[in-house]
Amino acid sequence: MTTLTIYTAKYDLNENIANNGMSGKIFLDMDNNGQEFHSIDEAMDYCVDKEIPIDQVMFMYLSKDGNQKFMRFRGK
Repeated sequence: MTTLTIYTAKYDLNENIANNGMSGKIFLDMDNNGQEFHSIDEAMDYCVDKEIPIDQVMFMYLSKDGNQKFMRFRGK
């Protein structure tokens, strides 16, 4: 299963961490073999160029109540 995981820019806003933690990071995980990208555009181009289907997208975000949450979107 291939998962594209996107962390929003505010994801670690309320955490006491160095270098923004996971905020703003994008990962493509293909059968437990992950790769990091600098932007969503770069990740999408990589998938198109390599003909890699994305089975699910995970958005990791900071909710309005200040808690870290996620939403998962799966293909058919």
